[in-house]
Amino acid sequence: MVRGLEELDEDLPLTDFCNVLDASTGVLRNQNESGQISGGKVLGSLIKLEIPQRLVVIGDIHGDYDALHTILSKISYERYLSDDHNKLIFLGDYIDRGRRSPEVLYTVCLLKTRFPQSVILMRGNHEAPDEFPFPSHDFPFRIMELFGQGRSMALYHQKILPFFHALCLSVVIEDCFFIVHGGVPTQLPHDGTEAMETLSSAQANHMTRQTMEEILWNDPRESILDNGNFERSRRGIGKHFGRSVSQTWLRRLDVKVILRGHEPCEGYKINHQGLVFTIFTCKESYPKSKAAYLDIYSDQMIHLKNGYDLRQHMNYV
Repeated sequence: MVRGLEELDEDLPLTDFCNVLDASTGVLRNQNESGQISGGKVLGSLIKLEIPQRLVVIGDIHGDYDALHTILSKISYERYLSDDHNKLIFLGDYIDRGRRSPEVLYTVCLLKTRFPQSVILMRGNHEAPDEFPFPSHDFPFRIMELFGQGRSMALYHQKILPFFHALCLSVVIEDCFFIVHGGVPTQLPHDGTEAMETLSSAQANHMTRQTMEEILWNDPRESILDNGNFERSRRGIGKHFGRSVSQTWLRRLDVKVILRGHEPCEGYKINHQGLVFTIFTCKESYPKSKAAYLDIYSDQMIHLKNGYDLRQHMNYV
């Protein structure tokens, strides 16, 4: 019997954690192999969706279980996710920095297992520690604290990393959104076909191209003028990209707004004159920031003009 979401105030058993990880990894792999998800298609590391009936987007959580639990309660997740026409999209960065990273990871895996057609789990840069190592990756220590030193490294390498590898890198919602964790690639596509191919093959080609690195690590910057596309990132990985890069990707994909996470902010922020909209959903490790999530309906998405229109659909935690 797997422990439910309402029972995580007690210790999380290792067996439950492993079972849910295995089940969610299996669901992700099956959807990737079949190429199918309700209301859309799975194309390699890209998911392409029709406009859902209702869309909730959650940004970086970083182990803030209280914020995640609050959102799930507010949206009445059982009823909401039981309808395959609704979608709940997580932008990645489930782990690191916060105290309850294992519980957050368990929760999103359980949601994917129970509602496979309604929940979309994206990969953040914190879910790519083997491809792009970074110093703030404390998740191995969190699982060691919870499950003991002896079994934690086997769990990490045999179950957690394969789950990370099964996550998608980008989502395109027709006529509306291009969704990534960090930012858009600075290698600009010539047309829509090339754009889709670049996104769908990003993970498969990560050893020879920078697309995956840039999707996970890039940030928008206002300081990059239209006569320049990008600059080296202060993070040491990825790049800063300018408005012309955002414009090109939006035109090629025929959508209106880039939705992304990756940067702490006051719940949300807007860049590139409404072309880029950042969502951040963690309070615990960022006391100077706020936590918020997007909740929007199909008719509102259809009439969307730019990111400024999304402000009224943001909800603070």
